[in-house]
Amino acid sequence: MDESEIACWARAERARVALEKVADQLWPHGIRLAAFKGISIVFGEFGDPSKRALIDADALVVKGSFVEAVWRARRHGWPVRFDDPSAVMLWVDGSKVDLHARALPYPVGRAGRSDLEGALRPARWARSELAEFDDVTHAVLLLAHLAKDRFATTTKCSRDMEVLQQRGVRWPAVVARAESLALRRAVVAGLTACGYSCPATTAGEVIRAAEDVKLLKSALPVEAAFRHRLLADTICRGLGAATFAAVSRPLSKTLRHWI
Repeated sequence: MDESEIACWARAERARVALEKVADQLWPHGIRLAAFKGISIVFGEFGDPSKRALIDADALVVKGSFVEAVWRARRHGWPVRFDDPSAVMLWVDGSKVDLHARALPYPVGRAGRSDLEGALRPARWARSELAEFDDVTHAVLLLAHLAKDRFATTTKCSRDMEVLQQRGVRWPAVVARAESLALRRAVVAGLTACGYSCPATTAGEVIRAAEDVKLLKSALPVEAAFRHRLLADTICRGLGAATFAAVSRPLSKTLRHWI
């Protein structure tokens, strides 16, 4: 390995160890995490952490309370920062771990944990109780996140799709899975941005997907007011309906100063 590959490998290993520490800390309290996005691609599909850059580790809370997971992370001493409408960022031994309440924020998709339960499997590359998603579902989530991020990481996602394709993933299966999760439009746009076509899509869908890509690439950033409102909703829903009604508005105002 050359110096850049060694640096890439070291960052990925630090991220993996950090994520496993979080998973080990939460598991005894009935909270299970599923790794997805880059960390799962690097250690699962690529199998060589020196070949793909990794900035952070993403994990979805698939069992237990997201609010309790955040509370226990803070209690353990890990700095916590709200990083997304449906996620928080933890700093663990110098590595960034993004902990997600939902696979995608509300503006993009509404698939909940129950919709993804059947796609979970143990993360074979981890030495903890981490789970990960099957390859088809993982492709759906990667493409939907690409659309959510306005195609800023198209080059990286295209390479990820190529690796998944080599592992036997086929686009009609990806589109069918996306439709079952109400993510078909976002996924078709993601495939279009990556330069792939799918026999399961219509000519009208392809034209609309190209328009979606163009629109999202030129769109203005999401307003902070919109972000803090969604974040408040996500946290309060974990506290229960009664508490949600009581604290949603003041918490929303408080979060405005954190974003």
